[in-house]
Amino acid sequence: MDQLLAARARGSYFGPVKDGRSLPRDPFDPDAPPLSADIPMVFDDVALCAQMTGNPPEAQHVADQMSEALLAFARTGNPNTKAIPRWPAFSLAERPTMAFNVAAKIENDPRSDERRMFEKVPYVQPGT
Repeated sequence: MDQLLAARARGSYFGPVKDGRSLPRDPFDPDAPPLSADIPMVFDDVALCAQMTGNPPEAQHVADQMSEALLAFARTGNPNTKAIPRWPAFSLAERPTMAFNVAAKIENDPRSDERRMFEKVPYVQPGT
């Protein structure tokens, strides 16, 4: 329990792959990279997953950012590295989210319209 409280005190972080213009397009949402495009980026397997990434230099740059952030987070509980802008811990007030792209940036409360819409939907836990 102490470890859980310590982790919660350090904060949490959130960041999707955002607007990966250099990646193949999602046929259902041409403004977004394909679903799970972040997997070869986070694990720095851009060349091995060329069918998904297209393997351009920009994809490797995003992979460098994401994999370094993941490793830093695994080591320290903090994803900040020199490869990305300062990534503040998540807070409900601002909801800072790292938008990974060739030029990664912090976006506060992205997709807030969708979040607000779903806040109105009651959640019923299965089995209750």
